Amino acid sequence: MVTVYSDPKDGEYLSVISQPYGNPVQLPDPVGFTLDTEELKELTD
Repeated sequence: MVTVYSDPKDGEYLSVISQPYGNPVQLPDPVGFTLDTEELKELTD
């Protein structure tokens, strides 16, 4: 599972996105691109 935490405010993250390995994950601005997680599947149990 890939989890992206974003929009920090007062010590907490307001946005959390989780997707299984192999699914694309949209990284929010200022990064702003889609991360292909297919290759990460090989690094997990």
